[in-house]
Amino acid sequence: MPQLFVMLSFLFASVSDVYSVSPPRTTTKPPQFISIPLVKSHTSRDLHLLKTLGAAAVHARHVSRGRRRWQAFVTRSQSLGTTEYPGPTGMLQKSGERATWKHRHNARASQIRKNKQEKVDSDAVSNPEAPQSDTNPGRPSDAEVTKAHTTSFPYSAPMDIEGEDIGYLASVCFGTPLQKFLLLLDSGSADIWVGGEQCKGDFGGSCGDHRFLGPNSSSSYRETGTSWYMNYGSGSVSGDLVNDTVKFADFAELHDHTFGVTKTESRQFAEDEIPLDGVLGCAKQSLSMQQTPTFITALKTAGLIAKRIWSFKISRKSDGKNDGEVTVGAMDPSKFVPLSLVCVPNVNDAGFWEAKLDELTVNGQDVKLGNRSCIFDTGTSLFIAPKLDVDAIHKSIPGAKFDNSSKAWTVPCNTTTSVELVIGGRAFPIQPKDLAFGPVDNTPGTCMSAIAEGGVSEGPTHWLCGDTFLKNVYLSTNEDTNQICVAFGT
Repeated sequence: MPQLFVMLSFLFASVSDVYSVSPPRTTTKPPQFISIPLVKSHTSRDLHLLKTLGAAAVHARHVSRGRRRWQAFVTRSQSLGTTEYPGPTGMLQKSGERATWKHRHNARASQIRKNKQEKVDSDAVSNPEAPQSDTNPGRPSDAEVTKAHTTSFPYSAPMDIEGEDIGYLASVCFGTPLQKFLLLLDSGSADIWVGGEQCKGDFGGSCGDHRFLGPNSSSSYRETGTSWYMNYGSGSVSGDLVNDTVKFADFAELHDHTFGVTKTESRQFAEDEIPLDGVLGCAKQSLSMQQTPTFITALKTAGLIAKRIWSFKISRKSDGKNDGEVTVGAMDPSKFVPLSLVCVPNVNDAGFWEAKLDELTVNGQDVKLGNRSCIFDTGTSLFIAPKLDVDAIHKSIPGAKFDNSSKAWTVPCNTTTSVELVIGGRAFPIQPKDLAFGPVDNTPGTCMSAIAEGGVSEGPTHWLCGDTFLKNVYLSTNEDTNQICVAFGT
């Protein structure tokens, strides 16, 4: 059963040594980075759904979320100036049109109580000198987070795992005195927010067992008088923009930084079992719905980093390494293979991170799909592409079959097929175990495929490359040079 859960994908020497490497097909010097660890978590509800509905039904839910997020990205990319904005795993739409937040935190207390033995050590946090831990001892959502190991790189912090590779979280400190908040890291949005002390659920209850920020807990908290609102499709948040201290890892401390605190949260954010206390967007400044300097822009303005760069080492829960890490302004040389590093232009003008693909191969053979590009999104679990492309890819995978009942492709659970994305002249393979989403009911040895049809007519050449691919690489984005760098992870 642990092997099954691993397949649920909902959603790198000194620094100078790294920069001395000349990546293939680029003459631009690789960017500097600073990193903090990312944490993996595992939500209970999807495990419960898997048992009650079956893999096909759970797979369909993830595909639906992925399709909506992909469509929102494509629409935003093709029509700058629209009223649509990206969310942690969906679009924020002023028009009210519902998109989706694919990262659904579906934990439930009943499952948590059964797994109290899985409770993690709340002292293993990215900033050990901060006065509080990133999760309150005993809160239900503790069982939903797999803690990452501490990092040795001076500018790094751990990235935890939520659920079975559903989402990735990092500890960030706010206020005076500093309090630790567990934030979802999302490369598909640009804003930062946490829960406010006056927060109420839009369903009439509280905003749950989370950490909150306000004048009672922070002496440096200042209101700006400006309100904000975000609709993530599966839920929404609203509140005020405030100024306060924000500290990332041990080095990056901003004073009077402007960000959002919530006054109202929908149930999808407010339930006790949801581990996140807020969201940290890692997309470009142009995607900010709060219309304030993004966190990474503020770090550069303050002279704390030289380049506006995010780097991600996304770990796989089934590997048991717990070595996830998020990096700001510098690249951790221990997390990637320097000679494998390639840097390519970001081809997305809207603010997402999108790279052109040279080709896609299956077991080394070009599938000949033509001009394609991939939006890299840490908030997406699956690999989403148009129907014709998905069909062509699976027709090249031995044993792959189209399941008429679920309207999706299946692959052998024990597949050894390697699907490779060729970027900047280098092939980056998806491990076979990441291709198999979960066993099909009553069909031993057959699994749902993690490569799914997007079905969006507006963007036939655009793909959404979520964690199915990103777990296999080290990803870095540079807003100053508008580049994306990819390497083999260690």
